[in-house]
Amino acid sequence: MEPALASETARAAEATPTTADMPRPAAQRSRPRLLAVALYHRDHISLPPKSRCYGYEAFHWGLLITPSEAQAQPREETSQAEKWQPSGEKNCLAVDATDASEIDPITFRMKNPSMDWWMHHKVVDPETSSKMIGRIVVGEIPPEVSNDDLMTIFHRVPLPVKNTHPQQSCVTWAISAVRYMQNLGWARKFDLDQFKDAALAYAEERMKKEESTEPKIKYYKTSD
Repeated sequence: MEPALASETARAAEATPTTADMPRPAAQRSRPRLLAVALYHRDHISLPPKSRCYGYEAFHWGLLITPSEAQAQPREETSQAEKWQPSGEKNCLAVDATDASEIDPITFRMKNPSMDWWMHHKVVDPETSSKMIGRIVVGEIPPEVSNDDLMTIFHRVPLPVKNTHPQQSCVTWAISAVRYMQNLGWARKFDLDQFKDAALAYAEERMKKEESTEPKIKYYKTSD
């Protein structure tokens, strides 16, 4: 990805929530889940002097939905179907836009050789992530909203488009997704450009590791 510091206000017009976005009444949780923007380091790109050139894109951005009552707990590997059952409630749903390509372990062929943008999602335990440096809580997901409901909604958020100006990236997708959540009433209303600056400063401070003054989990607060 090339560096880009363009304002989110230059983003192309995006989809807005409709009645189809409202979840089906299948409540199995008693409490809302937390909605957070997760930040991941990109190795040397996330450190000076490279990070100063890349700006927001010095880090990978995504969304993380976590239980409000506890941190995710390690769990033995299960089938994909089992992961989406209520028994996996203490696991966290990570969603992000990526242009990554990788080798298929079965066919040994390159996946996504053209490096188009696609939406990646996985049920994870944040405590075992080697790349996640922290997350900023921005809202709550109602108890009745399932992972399937969320994926249906996230698929309505436009993916980044290659070779555009201003450049689109995982950052523009994450911010667009937060805006979508704001329109649904699931994320607090705040200025998204100011949030991007605050999130970048948070990520840079978290890169100091033991010397960092920022917590691993932060609740975003505005001066309003």
